[in-house]
Amino acid sequence: QGTSVSSPHVAGAIALALEADSTLTSDSVRTILARLPTVDGSCFNVVDFMQQVASPECIPGDANASDAVDIDDIIYLIAYIFTGGPAPVPLVCCADSDGSCSVDLDDVVYTIAYVFTGGPQPVPSCYTCP
Repeated sequence: QGTSVSSPHVAGAIALALEADSTLTSDSVRTILARLPTVDGSCFNVVDFMQQVASPECIPGDANASDAVDIDDIIYLIAYIFTGGPAPVPLVCCADSDGSCSVDLDDVVYTIAYVFTGGPQPVPSCYTCP
């Protein structure tokens, strides 16, 4: 359902990804596509896919790419999840603090526990950063 519209978009995103990183294999593209997170049950979008391909390494939990995990990351995640704020870059690797392969309220709670109560350090996502 909806494949006639989505197929050209996904094919275009893959073409852009291959242009950005010619070392990608079909398996790595498939893995990235399969592991893109959803927020509130929404589907993957091309921007999230391209951010995963083109982004540098990040610190797990560092949603705002400031090279530290702090209260600013919590605010950034809340804005992204609840108000449609900008997506963390790369989305999965940086924002998925609990390593569940999705970006959701659990990541906010996990990051709050780490920052304010010395809880466990954010873990790398199921998607390994490039």
